[in-house]
Amino acid sequence: MRAINTDLSEAFHDGHLSLLPGRADDMPAAMFDTREPTAAELAALEKDEALLHYGIEDAKVLDGNIGYLELMHFPDFRLPGVKRAIAETMKRLRDTDGLIIDLRWNGGGDGDTVAHWMGYLLDKRVLLLREYDRVTNKHHEDWTPATVPEPRYGARRPIWVLTSRQTFSGGEELAYDLKTLKRGRLVGETTGGGAHHNQMVRVGGNFVLSVPVGTVESPVTHTSWEGVGVAPDVTVDAEHALEAALAEAHKRR
Repeated sequence: MRAINTDLSEAFHDGHLSLLPGRADDMPAAMFDTREPTAAELAALEKDEALLHYGIEDAKVLDGNIGYLELMHFPDFRLPGVKRAIAETMKRLRDTDGLIIDLRWNGGGDGDTVAHWMGYLLDKRVLLLREYDRVTNKHHEDWTPATVPEPRYGARRPIWVLTSRQTFSGGEELAYDLKTLKRGRLVGETTGGGAHHNQMVRVGGNFVLSVPVGTVESPVTHTSWEGVGVAPDVTVDAEHALEAALAEAHKRR
């Protein structure tokens, strides 16, 4: 499988095109098509995501009243618990003097969930991306929500974003949005470079194929991070990114 993925990468240069191990029957059916999932499918996915804390690995207040938020992935926004989990987390961090968002090990997920997180970090509704889906031949604009359940963190307090070469897809989107909107300062490594949307295709009993099906474009840069990644403002090895961000945060005091 590694050899196949190496060949796919060399031929197509798209990180979202890959052969993955796993039985399609064990994965949510909605991953393989665009239909709305059934109530039973959503309930099963909700249970799995609750065990993973909806991608929220850590949320705490560090010395100097600096918030720290580690996000591992962005779950399906259709799950009822997603908004609640985000609201509870941001309520915990809302009185901090600055915020560090750790995306170093974030592999991506649902862009609608990314937009909801962004809604807390800005003061108003903002256009993040323009998308094109070649399966449906439709264009779509991705906006932050007009309102969020808890008070916004807002756009005035500083934000640092930690990145690594493993930061990918939706993780890169959050980093890219914060950078292009001049809302966050990136610290770490250039990210993986996967901006395209993907969909799973059944190819065998024990394998599925991730296939790119759509593109995105920033209204700010008129391009995306596809193939190039998101470059940090402060370049440092990923393992030292938190230390570097904290050093900057403490200088602001």
